[in-house]
Amino acid sequence: MKTWVKLYTEVNHDPAIGTLTWAQRGIWTALLALAGEIDDRDEYQAETGALDTLPNIAWRLRCDVGELRDAIAAFAERNMVDERDGVFYITHYGKRQRRPPSAKPEAVKERVQRHRAQHDDGSSEEDEGDGGNDDVTRLKRAGNEDVSRRNALRVEESREDTEKSRVEVEGNAPDSDDTDRLFSLVESAGILVNPMMAEEYVDLMRDAPSFAVLEEAFREAVRTGARPYPSWIRKVLDRCQREGCMPGEWKGAPRASPGGNGRLSDDYQMPGRVA
Repeated sequence: MKTWVKLYTEVNHDPAIGTLTWAQRGIWTALLALAGEIDDRDEYQAETGALDTLPNIAWRLRCDVGELRDAIAAFAERNMVDERDGVFYITHYGKRQRRPPSAKPEAVKERVQRHRAQHDDGSSEEDEGDGGNDDVTRLKRAGNEDVSRRNALRVEESREDTEKSRVEVEGNAPDSDDTDRLFSLVESAGILVNPMMAEEYVDLMRDAPSFAVLEEAFREAVRTGARPYPSWIRKVLDRCQREGCMPGEWKGAPRASPGGNGRLSDDYQMPGRVA
């Protein structure tokens, strides 16, 4: 069991979180804590983000089942949770919770050694006599310099991690022109994306049979008043693949409920993922 989990500060400006009710935000925070308490791991000791069945989650959180069911539906619509064999999982939990390479003991030790080597002046002699306030001033100045050096070191580590992530994403990205077109569609739909959501959109572009199909899926969202979050686009693409048609050409195509909040109508049969 873990005694703490990461809660990213982006929750204050993440559009997926911002469109939730305050009660749903509270449930989401409780689910993060529950995943840490359960601390389920796979064969490689990676965190899976497993929660439990819906009734058991409601019991663990002392939450009304109906209220929890509505919250889970909102989370699933935003690709924040998924269900496998009746058990709910927090999406990307392991990726978001794992320690960065720069936090591993070996990396920390190496940084400390490098820091000491750069700033060790080799002096071991102590000043003679009573330095009085001069000694205090020197100690204070040295302390401030140490803090500045540590802060600079943290900034440099952050830059290194950011640069590494940028290179990895760019190295795996499809054609840059298509990527620009994709995010123009996302921006036109009024969706503000975080880094994790951006990766999901790029994955959708890779999986789509053609960019034209993906483009038509966004048009279908406009026609139906839906919000084309990655999970919604994924359902549309899956059904296109299953039925061999373009978005919107099947009978009973997904349509938004009144108000245009992106929720699918109750009579729409969700398509399953196609292998």
